[in-house]
Amino acid sequence: MPAATANKKLILIFSLIGLVIIMLFTAAMLIDFIRIQPAPTAELSNNTPVQWKVDPVSYGDHFITITGWALIPGEPPVTFNSRVVLENVETGRLIRIPTMLIPRDELNEQFPDGIDYTQSGFLAKVNRKLIGLDVNTWRVFLDYQNNGHAYFLNMNLVLEHTQ
Repeated sequence: MPAATANKKLILIFSLIGLVIIMLFTAAMLIDFIRIQPAPTAELSNNTPVQWKVDPVSYGDHFITITGWALIPGEPPVTFNSRVVLENVETGRLIRIPTMLIPRDELNEQFPDGIDYTQSGFLAKVNRKLIGLDVNTWRVFLDYQNNGHAYFLNMNLVLEHTQ
């Protein structure tokens, strides 16, 4: 019986270690998810080949969610990366908010040229309090990067407290 007790203790120890690792990983993901970073100033790109669309913004009780897509027709998104950047209307301060790429299956139907544009979607989410939406107004930009191209696009969208 002592071997069975030792096995139970060993299982309990490994289970606790696994639980701690999961909790640390979850905490790291949450910290990364809510982290906003200062963004360097960028020159607005005009007359770009990028086509884009921003979906209606979701104003939740705690988070604001911005989704959309951006792509260059005829160019596969090989090294695609996009980041949503907010500019404080009053101060000009630029911040980069957590953005992740999401699949948008409808893009292949919209652009039926044989290139897979599915991974050209983006989702950005930020806590209302972290950007002080109660007292600040923000313009929305997209820092679009694909295959060596880099464009800073005005999304023609403003985030305000009235929402």
